[in-house]
Amino acid sequence: MLFEHSYASQFGTFLGNNESERSKLKLPQKTMSLWSWVNRSEELSKFQNPLFEANSLVIWPSVAPQSLQLWEGVFLRWNRSSKFLDEAHEEMLNIINYNKELQAKVNALRRQLAEMETDDRMQGNL
Repeated sequence: MLFEHSYASQFGTFLGNNESERSKLKLPQKTMSLWSWVNRSEELSKFQNPLFEANSLVIWPSVAPQSLQLWEGVFLRWNRSSKFLDEAHEEMLNIINYNKELQAKVNALRRQLAEMETDDRMQGNL
């Protein structure tokens, strides 16, 4: 929500480059502050973590590459559900496996045909 309103906002909080510009544009009189909106009890409850426990220790984030994750709520919010991609990938794997099975059958039938041709030649020569 903060990301969205910092770029395309109905609030004046992030308009202008600094507080002086916002004051010159009279944004406080023309627009509502985002913080005033968020601090309303019905909105604030959306942002509170019920499992939060205060901790005086320092939190050290992991910076290992495998720990980094794409912020899907921002960067992938307009993409189709990955459900369709997962289904397509699963179908592709099924087709590849079926193709391997068919290729194995073709090879077995070719060997069988070659054996039959060899048997026919041997019987014809006797």
